[in-house]
Amino acid sequence: MKTNRLSSFVLHPCGPPRVTCIPSKHRSAMPFVTSWTRGVGAALLSHSPSTSFSRGEDGRPSPWHRWRFPFSNRRGAAHCQGGGWQGGGIDLSIPAGHATYNLYMPVTIYHTGGPGDLPPYLQAVASSGGLSQGVPLEPSAEIKIKPIRSLLSVGKPQMIMMISEFMEEMNKGLALHAADPSAHWDEKKCCFKMLETHIDHIPTGSEKGVYYAVDVGGTNFRVVRIELLGDGKIGKTSRIKRDLKQLPPAPEKPKGLLDASVKQSEFFGYLADQVIQVGKHEGDIAGEGLEGEASPVLGFGFTFSFPTQQDQKNHAILSHWTKEWDTGRDYTGTDECIEGRDVGQMFDDAFAKKGGHAKVHGVINDTVGTLLSCSYENPHLPPVYMGLILGTGSNGCYYEPKYKQYSYNGKLINIEFGNFNRSLPETDIDKQVDADLSNKADVGRQRFEKMVSGKYLGEISRRFVCSIMADKLKGTKAELIDSLKSEHASKIVQDESQNLEITCLTLFEQWGVTFSLNELRAIQEICRLVFDRSASLAAMSIVAVALKADRIGRNAEGMTVAIDGSLYTQNPWYQHRLKQHIVDIVGREDAQKVHLQIADDGSGKGAAVMVAADQQA
Repeated sequence: MKTNRLSSFVLHPCGPPRVTCIPSKHRSAMPFVTSWTRGVGAALLSHSPSTSFSRGEDGRPSPWHRWRFPFSNRRGAAHCQGGGWQGGGIDLSIPAGHATYNLYMPVTIYHTGGPGDLPPYLQAVASSGGLSQGVPLEPSAEIKIKPIRSLLSVGKPQMIMMISEFMEEMNKGLALHAADPSAHWDEKKCCFKMLETHIDHIPTGSEKGVYYAVDVGGTNFRVVRIELLGDGKIGKTSRIKRDLKQLPPAPEKPKGLLDASVKQSEFFGYLADQVIQVGKHEGDIAGEGLEGEASPVLGFGFTFSFPTQQDQKNHAILSHWTKEWDTGRDYTGTDECIEGRDVGQMFDDAFAKKGGHAKVHGVINDTVGTLLSCSYENPHLPPVYMGLILGTGSNGCYYEPKYKQYSYNGKLINIEFGNFNRSLPETDIDKQVDADLSNKADVGRQRFEKMVSGKYLGEISRRFVCSIMADKLKGTKAELIDSLKSEHASKIVQDESQNLEITCLTLFEQWGVTFSLNELRAIQEICRLVFDRSASLAAMSIVAVALKADRIGRNAEGMTVAIDGSLYTQNPWYQHRLKQHIVDIVGREDAQKVHLQIADDGSGKGAAVMVAADQQA
């Protein structure tokens, strides 16, 4: 009977590679090792009826675990005799305590039966082909991809035009603020809000002490406690993190604490409870029944990642929700609404009702927090002139040397560039994603952000894939909105496995569909085109700010851009493409003057650093 090579695939690990030392006498019993906790390895174990654990003569579990796989091993190749998966097998004896290994181990599958004999989780891999590498797209696929490539590729002339218009909008916003700092934002006059931050002290790296921050942004809420040691160093850090979509006091609501029916008093009351919980645990807030003097009121920084109008550092009026938040909208016009009201004051009111343990020192945007955190931790780098968020959302702030000339009290200006709307390389797919938003109040807003931020890239990719594979995907999960999240698309973008096994398995897990190798290549190219367009637009914003601040060009001293957000920090492929786009726009010499620095958890730590910089200035 002819034996057919189906695929060369990889049993996937559950984390970074980690090697555990195995005594040489045991190695002969281990043809290969991999993670047993996730991916194909886990599926094999959970679906194999012959999986067993050996026991010693006394009936107790042996210190060795034994798994029997339904195929046999021969120098890394697996063979199945007699068709299907009934014959053969591997006995793997692995010492207890060494049962988890995180290694990519290639296994070549040979199979004498038809594809239908394979379990579904291996059909997904086997159907990808795997007979060769480096094969170009089939002509039919190339014909379909070519127009998408044209739509999503932003040429240098268009990039230069957008940079010019981006800087023009910045200048208009500055001029409008200089004319009337108290005026409300008018989108018809300028698409950027160019908001006041009241940040008058930039950290030097010498600050010391214990400080708190609260970070509300995306769908997560965090309380952060950090110890600043000076010299740009941070000691002990404590934090709690909660998903606001899943939290009380409204667990029955479809969107948790982001639901329109949640009152502001419920929302801020919950946040206050979490801050008090951490403060008491760390001994910074006196607990009930403790003797002695009451603990001092805890001043904390509040990172609030939404557009606000600020007339004081600790007072910030929410202009409107973004990122599809709805909290309090059912109470518009009442004291339980949040939009149009001071979030700093509402937070303070919540603490007052609970004993006044803490108070908002200042409200900042996540981009500002990122810039401040990076300034503290990297005093040796060129000055940090820009804070950039590339995560669920996208936005930037920058240091304006002439801030007083434009009637600002603070040195940092929150651009709110997500609303940039000039010469955008929008496609029909982008317009469809916008039109189909569940929150209709967000339709037509933040068009630039919807092309850059991680929240939308997976859905944009999904729709482009469906546009060229409509017949294959009809009636599958692939047709469901948001069935390909950006974190899944990010895996596909970064997939460098031999035959796109990671892409294959990711799509099978999300959609239950198998694809040929050429189809996988087409899907990966679409995802990469969508993510690359995002990187090019982010690069455009960086160059525009660098030019506006005179940090690139002849005799310019350069600058550091502080970046936070998983779209950038968790995706090396994206990082490389963003850097390359900067080179493509301004040339290598000027690109070297723009230092991109990851500010890990900058939006959280930055608010605490703000308090320290103010108190120790």
